[in-house]
Amino acid sequence: MPLSAGASRLRAVTALATRLLAPSPSSSFRATSFPFLGARRRATAAAANPDDDDASPPSGNVVDATDETSVDFADLTPALHPDVVAALTRLGFERATPLQTRAVPTAADTMRDCVVAAETGSGKTLSYLLPVFSNLLTCGHTKGITGRLGALILAPNATLCEQVAKVANSLVDDSDEPLLKVLALTPDAAMPSHDSLPDVIVATPARAAEDVLEFTRGGWRRGNFSNAAVHIRHVVFDEADQLLSGGYLKPVRGAFDVLYREEKLAALGLTVAGSNPESDEWSGDTDRPKDGGDRAWAADHADINAAAKSKSKRRMGQGAALGGKGEVGIGEGREFRRQYIFAAATVMSNGKKTPGAMIKYGFPDASWVEGRRLHKAVATLSQTWVEVNDSTRADALGRALSLGTDAQNERTLVFVNSTNACEEVTAELIRQGLSAASFHADVSTKERGDRLESLADASITALVCTDSAARGVDVPDVKHVIQAEFAPNAVDYLHRIGRTARCGADGRVTNLIGGGDKDLADAVRDAESSGRPVESAFSRKRSFRKKFKKYGPSRTAPQNRR
Repeated sequence: MPLSAGASRLRAVTALATRLLAPSPSSSFRATSFPFLGARRRATAAAANPDDDDASPPSGNVVDATDETSVDFADLTPALHPDVVAALTRLGFERATPLQTRAVPTAADTMRDCVVAAETGSGKTLSYLLPVFSNLLTCGHTKGITGRLGALILAPNATLCEQVAKVANSLVDDSDEPLLKVLALTPDAAMPSHDSLPDVIVATPARAAEDVLEFTRGGWRRGNFSNAAVHIRHVVFDEADQLLSGGYLKPVRGAFDVLYREEKLAALGLTVAGSNPESDEWSGDTDRPKDGGDRAWAADHADINAAAKSKSKRRMGQGAALGGKGEVGIGEGREFRRQYIFAAATVMSNGKKTPGAMIKYGFPDASWVEGRRLHKAVATLSQTWVEVNDSTRADALGRALSLGTDAQNERTLVFVNSTNACEEVTAELIRQGLSAASFHADVSTKERGDRLESLADASITALVCTDSAARGVDVPDVKHVIQAEFAPNAVDYLHRIGRTARCGADGRVTNLIGGGDKDLADAVRDAESSGRPVESAFSRKRSFRKKFKKYGPSRTAPQNRR
């Protein structure tokens, strides 16, 4: 039964340390949560690539987005499609953010790929949606009437797919109908038939590779592409750094495999029927192994490389590690160059195999738009650092939540590092009378959406979550973020604190720092106090503890070596 008095409530929360943090075999919270971050980091470090290469800076084609200059959407150059400007006006959006002022015109140049790297809450989603929508509308797409897929947007999970689709569908005409037909290809959504494709599909890499591009079916190896693949003008990677690492990289590579081959053949007029009548003798690559084997990227496409090189068209790059640079295609509806857009709040480049370095290598001609607070906490965010131990952590969490006071109704995200910890903390907060819910990968997609809506409409005031909620999830007016367990790396740290103080609003973060977190937290605080990006302290690529042990506090990051 919830305690009513504030002091009694705090004493009750302190009991969490005794009951849940006691060394008991029956306590799953003990085995996976607060006191044992070291085990999780050791597992992460063991799975990480041990190479520690020198820093690889981003592309030289960097567009300055570091000042506060902004203009009205109607005044952007090149101009947005009038229907897009009108839709923004209906939403109450008249003026672009500083990032959008630079990113939208840059991405509007469809002959160049684009990287939008900026802090959370800076308007990255609209930064790519607006130029993509403008170009598709200009090219005849509207409400799915063409039956052709014009843009494929990749996102790491179903929740983010739905959120991006929701933003896209908020761009409506004067009859309140979405400007374009947008489908979020979530687990409960079926791939539409290929004669009634939407204008835009938002999907995870796995569903994009299998359902949209039909990688496993293998027809693309013989030049037989799915209808969805042939007319894609834009491919967008939202949370690009996550999509270019870990388990996402395999399906992403499969998607690139299909798209790159289609671009090569489209430049020869081999993907649209009747576009190249002199090429009837080409019979595909039926002699290739079905799975493509482990051969080099260039060798994988050697059968058409000679024909492509014989064309006199200028190539924009010198080949690619992940994707093709592509030329303008030949044939009705294929007279375009496919554009790739990468959007992320963290694009670490310290190492040859980091996402930022991979983008630079694979897309060397891409234009980069970087926000002024990239890899830094925003100026409107205030942080509190609280040192705790096993016996005081739960009490500190109760104090951070202001249990027993009016402030406990403040909209709050509480981050932990495991599913078990998430459920245990949520259960205890509910027992203490706080309206709370859990949010992690084991919660169904629908339930996660419902819980986000409950937080948004104040049905609950605290969402206890793993890093499933750290990326891209936009809940309006989150006032407080608590790291009950400190993030294990710079990427997760930046995404967690980016859930508050969004779009210029104020926000605060409370960081609970255990003994095993002190060196890591000190490095972050030192980087922030000196105005350096957090990337200079530690990264996803290699655990902070290994770097600290090897190089010491002044040489933790590869780019700081002398």
